[in-house]
Amino acid sequence: MEHFWLEQHYGPDEAAYEFWRDQHTWFAQRRLYPVPIVTRDFKDSTEYAGNVYAKASWILRMLREKLGDEDFFSALHYYLVTNRGQNVVTADLQKSIEQATSTNVDKFFLQWIYRAGAPQFDVSYGYDPEMHQVKLDVKQTQKVEGLVGLFDVPIDVEITTASGRVTYSIEANNAAQSFTFPADSAPLMVLFDKGGKILKSVIFRRDPPLLIYQLKNAETVSDRADAALELSAARNVPEAVAALGDAAEHDPFWGVRVESLRALGRIGGADAEKQILAAVGDEKPWVREIAVRTLQNFPEDVSLGPKLMTIASSDPAYRVREATLGSLAQIKAPNAFDVLVAAVNSDSPNDILRDAALGALGTLGDERGVPILREWAALGKPSAARQAAIPAIARMDKGDMNITKELTSYLHDSHFDVRLAAILALGARGDTDAIAPLEDLLKNGGRTEDEGRYIERVIGVLKAPSAPK
Repeated sequence: MEHFWLEQHYGPDEAAYEFWRDQHTWFAQRRLYPVPIVTRDFKDSTEYAGNVYAKASWILRMLREKLGDEDFFSALHYYLVTNRGQNVVTADLQKSIEQATSTNVDKFFLQWIYRAGAPQFDVSYGYDPEMHQVKLDVKQTQKVEGLVGLFDVPIDVEITTASGRVTYSIEANNAAQSFTFPADSAPLMVLFDKGGKILKSVIFRRDPPLLIYQLKNAETVSDRADAALELSAARNVPEAVAALGDAAEHDPFWGVRVESLRALGRIGGADAEKQILAAVGDEKPWVREIAVRTLQNFPEDVSLGPKLMTIASSDPAYRVREATLGSLAQIKAPNAFDVLVAAVNSDSPNDILRDAALGALGTLGDERGVPILREWAALGKPSAARQAAIPAIARMDKGDMNITKELTSYLHDSHFDVRLAAILALGARGDTDAIAPLEDLLKNGGRTEDEGRYIERVIGVLKAPSAPK
């Protein structure tokens, strides 16, 4: 119910954006969606979390859309009152909905809960000027097997022409379908699933002018964010960079500004960098944070270092300063080492700057940072600092066998998070000398099942011919 809380306390745009991010993350975790979103290391963990949290939230959202607000919340109230103090299963929720609303939801629960997966759509469109029609071709491309079948979902399609916008409802329920819609002129914008109401992935090929129009004019946050994401592939299109820059600076919702900045970072180039720099003064700290993180994509600009150093020392938001430390290290800015050392020795809420600086020292790769990282990785330092220092020191001098020995010693630490940091750091370091102690730990350490899985996978990485050197 987190997203309903967001909607009540912050507004529908906030909740819609969180849903949009959940959807793209859910598909990215399953390698089903070509979006460069950072996910956790191992797929089994993301499968569990994605199904329990992201997919479950989407199912509730779609159920709300199907029932309408009044029936949806009435059904939830009935469910809570009827089952108060009792153990429940999914069937109890379904029964409560049907009793409270007189709506049969068998098909909905079968498709989204008792079966698996989510639809993947391949969509294309064309305009016939003689017939004055837009033709939309829709294919479902998910692999149909086991509990994954073809989906039957309602989809809102919005067609915008010079005369205005019209929304049509279609039912996508076959492997391949075609739909036609009246249009007095070539469309300026075509939206498939307006507002992003269905959990899905979509490949919808449209030229940059339509996406630019969508970024500027779409009514919903999710549609504008989608346009920004898709425009990240529009390299060598100056109009796309200008539109993303305008959205990064002026879109009324911060989430669209964030996605526009990310898109500019992927496009690269001097014009994109200029647009990103304009956003470091945004009123929202979470927008400034993404702006400074994205600037690490421009290491060739020697003028960035001083600008980032100023932000690192003066921005009122610690989250922005934290992000700036990482970017300074990534671009190998002159004097970055001194800035990071100063941050390690500084105080901040929850030591956010110290931990970020320790991690950034590993990114910077300056060997002067080794004794500092050794100090903060050692027993007696705060657990969070150790978790930052351990993977950072693993990135230093790959020929120093003493570092591998130190990392191996942390495999027996009393803190699970420190042990896990050491396990993953050894895998990233790629030193095959770590195989024997890891195998010994797996055999005799008496570790948890989860920890054992991580160890097994790191051993596999170290033994693989393509293991990092």
